[in-house]
Amino acid sequence: MAYYTPGHKNGRAMDPAFRDAYLRHPLAFDLGYMGAFDDLHAPKTIIAEAERAAARLYGAAASFLLTNGSTGGIVAMLLATLAPGDTVILPRNVHRCVMTALILGDFLPAFVDVEVEPSTGLPLPLRLCDVPADSWERARALLVMSPTYHGLAGDLPALAAAARRRGLSFLVDEAHGAHLPFVAGLPGSALDGGAHAAVQSTHKTLQALTPGAMLHLAADGPDPRRFRQALSMTQTSSADYAVLASLEASVRHMAGQGREQLRDAVQAVGAVRRALKDVRGIALPSPGRALPTGVSGVDPTKLVIDFRAAGLSGHQAARLLFEEAAIAAELSTDAFVLLIVTAADTPASLAELTRRLAAFAQRHAAARAPLDAHVSPAPRLAAALGASPREAFFRPHIRVSWSAAAGRIAAEPITPYPPGVPAIWPGERFDSDPGLFRNWVLRSGASIQASDSSLETVAVVA
Repeated sequence: MAYYTPGHKNGRAMDPAFRDAYLRHPLAFDLGYMGAFDDLHAPKTIIAEAERAAARLYGAAASFLLTNGSTGGIVAMLLATLAPGDTVILPRNVHRCVMTALILGDFLPAFVDVEVEPSTGLPLPLRLCDVPADSWERARALLVMSPTYHGLAGDLPALAAAARRRGLSFLVDEAHGAHLPFVAGLPGSALDGGAHAAVQSTHKTLQALTPGAMLHLAADGPDPRRFRQALSMTQTSSADYAVLASLEASVRHMAGQGREQLRDAVQAVGAVRRALKDVRGIALPSPGRALPTGVSGVDPTKLVIDFRAAGLSGHQAARLLFEEAAIAAELSTDAFVLLIVTAADTPASLAELTRRLAAFAQRHAAARAPLDAHVSPAPRLAAALGASPREAFFRPHIRVSWSAAAGRIAAEPITPYPPGVPAIWPGERFDSDPGLFRNWVLRSGASIQASDSSLETVAVVA
């Protein structure tokens, strides 16, 4: 049972006309640029109409189809909004693709530490109360991620009001929220929350092929022509027409049958939570729980599951769920397993998921002692910014042992994955005791993206 991206889940929730054509003639979609098929970088005919249809569906002033995922859209969004030397306010848990924009555009980050939810340990979205006053004074833009990977939505209207009051562009990484406008009761969308621009991964929670995504602009947002120019810099000139066609098909599907499928899935996932509420060995944080200030809601399609009462860490549970129950999760942490529900999941399939989860939890709870519910957060790795990310990238590098990195300027990101959030960015100085972070990685079993994933050595600025 697939509870991971992409959202179409082997085509189960996909526009039938596109799915059938793609399955019958997959190679027919492999097209080079021809006038009859329009030009993604200067659309006039079929791509232009598909983008207008997307804008109508999402209530945007302009929408852009993306074949390079939200990654390319976020980089383009920053390139189109800022000038070299400008500062952008960022939550520290923003996606690593922002690093690319900082280096290419010579932008400066004003990182904001985000808190964790006391009751769950989940990282919160950036909140207005988290932003230091001096960050507002020097910034030209505010970029936030909402909803988070685990489904927590920020108070976007409050953030939008604060940004607009100070003349800042308000940009939203909405990669995990392409589905939000289509069912009542889900957290509000970025555009409805006052964003000037938002990027969504249509492939993650709706029906596009990977890595199909969209970028939407508000009526009072930046010049669409500037965004088109920036997107031409972050996407290949050889557009993937299968991805483009799947984006168009996703728009068509969500204008009709897809809404009903998603509504049914949202209702059915509520039944999953109710059925598992009193099952031994398993806990699911309720979307209706009291939330910290600055968190506006929870996306119920993100099933965050805790098996520690059954004696299993999140990583152990994810592996055993796959091996014993044929349930494939999106990601795991020390504490949780994350399952993603989409319009492809029916009431019947979710009822079967409930049965398998209950049996799995009860079996392990009977055989294991519960684990300590306390989770140690990753020790801080980064100290103050010592150089711009661009300077750190282009200056000569040397490789030093991990223990010798204290106080040095990082020349590369060190990124626990998932969810792909750098613990240190190029240009930041290493904390005085980076060994604490390395020891935490070794204990937690997290996967690390770095030039030396063993963390024996690290690249620093010479």
